[in-house]
Amino acid sequence: MKNFTAIVVVCSILAISPILWAQEDPLVHKYNEEGLDALKDNEFGRAIWYFNKALDLAPSNHTIRENLAVSYNNCGLQMEKKGELDKGINYLKDALRIKPGDEHIERNLANLYNTKAIKLSKEGEWDKAEDIFERILNLFPSEIDYKKNFSSILLGKAASTYKKKDLHKAKRDAEKSLRYNPLNSDAMVLMGDINYDLQRLKEAHSWWEKAMEIDSSSSAIEQRLAKVKREYQAEVNLEKLPAEFFEIRFEKELEGYSAYAMRDILRSVRRTIGQDFNYFPSYKTIVLVYPEETFRELTNTPPWISGLYDGKIRLPFMRRLVDKEELERIIRHEYTHVLVHSLAEGNCPVWLNEGLAQHEEYKDQEPDLKRLEAALKSNTHIPISALQINLSKTTDKDRVTLFYQESYLIVDYIIDRWRLSTIRSILTRLKRKEAIEMIFKKELYMTMEEFETRWLEYARKRFR
Repeated sequence: MKNFTAIVVVCSILAISPILWAQEDPLVHKYNEEGLDALKDNEFGRAIWYFNKALDLAPSNHTIRENLAVSYNNCGLQMEKKGELDKGINYLKDALRIKPGDEHIERNLANLYNTKAIKLSKEGEWDKAEDIFERILNLFPSEIDYKKNFSSILLGKAASTYKKKDLHKAKRDAEKSLRYNPLNSDAMVLMGDINYDLQRLKEAHSWWEKAMEIDSSSSAIEQRLAKVKREYQAEVNLEKLPAEFFEIRFEKELEGYSAYAMRDILRSVRRTIGQDFNYFPSYKTIVLVYPEETFRELTNTPPWISGLYDGKIRLPFMRRLVDKEELERIIRHEYTHVLVHSLAEGNCPVWLNEGLAQHEEYKDQEPDLKRLEAALKSNTHIPISALQINLSKTTDKDRVTLFYQESYLIVDYIIDRWRLSTIRSILTRLKRKEAIEMIFKKELYMTMEEFETRWLEYARKRFR
C-alpha cells in the first residue's frame, strides 16, 4: 500500500488596510495604528489585541474588521509553522468569523485542516481525520487534490480495519475511498483482498483486474490474479457449510468425510483454545478441504504438511483424517495460527507461532521429541536466533522436524515458567511491533542469550 501524499499548499498572508474614516474617535485611530505597527513586525497576537480594542469602539468599521481578519489569518499561519495546528485552526476560524466567506482565509483553513488530518491519520486517529476532511470538502467540494487526500486517508483507515479482520467495515471504507478517487488502484487492490478473504473469489478477481488496468506494471497484483485464478478453478464447485464463526467449503464426493463432524470439532476448538488465549474473534474463519492432490498443487507444500493457515485454514483430505482424534489435532494446530496471527497482527516469529500451535495440538499428549533429544546431546540444535524457516518451501524434513520439536519445547518452557498470561502479553507487544529481544527483557526479565542458556538447562534436564 503506497503512502498518501499531501497536496502542496500555498498559504496566503493577507494584506492590511491602513485607511480609517476621518470621523472615528481618535482612540480608534490610535489602536488601529498600533495594530498596523504590530502587523508589520509580525507580532500578530499583539495586533489582534489592538484591532479588537478598536473594533469594540467602532464595531461597524469595515477597515478595522479587515485588519483584524488579516491578523487572525496571519497568526493562524504562524501557529502552523510552529507546529501548533489546533491553535492555527482556531485563529483561522476567528478570521472567518470576522470576515465570513473570504476565499483566501477559507483556503488557508482548508490547507491547515488538511495538514491536521494527515497528522491524525499517521497517529491512527482515522475517525478524527475523516471528520476533518468532511469539513474541508464542505469548504471546497470540488477540489480534486483534497478529494485524493481524503481517498488516501479513507484507504488507510480501511487497511487498518482490514488488519483487524473487520472485513465488512474495511469494505465500506474502501468503497468510500473509491468514491472520492475512482482511480485509486490501491483501494481496488484492497477491495480485492477483502473479497478474497470473504471467499468471494470472482469479485476479488474483478477488483484486481481493475487495479491492473491502472497499474499494469505491478507484480504484486499480477501474483494475486494468478493465485485467485488457480484457486477459483479448485474451489468453485466446493460445497458450503456455514457455521456461526466458520465457513466450511468441501468437495461433496470426498468418501468417508463428514463436514458436520468438522463443524463440531471447530466449534469445540474455538471454545477451548479461545479460553487459553482469552480471545474469541467475532469474524468468520474460512476452512477449505481439498482432495490431497489439489491441496499440494495449490499450496506447493511437501507431503508432511497436513494443514496450512494463510488467512484461511486449508486442509488436504487424506484417508487418515477419517480418524476424529487426528483431525482434531490438526484443527487445533491450525486454529491456533488463526488466533496468533490475529493477536499479533502477523508479527509473530515463526518459532513462537509454531510452538504455540503445537502446544495446543499436543495438549493432551506428549509429542515425539527424539530428534531434539539427539540434537541436544550432540550440541547440534538450532540457536534461537537462527530459528527461522519457511515451512511451506523447505524440503529438508529432518531440519523441519528439529525446528518443530525445538519450537514446541521453547514455548513449553515459557508456559511452564511464566504461564499463558505472559504469552498473551508477548503477543500484544508483537502487535505493537516491538522487537522480540526487547519483549523478552520486559516480559521475561532476561536477554535472549540468558533465556537460551536457561532453556538449554531445562531441555537437557528433561531428557536425562
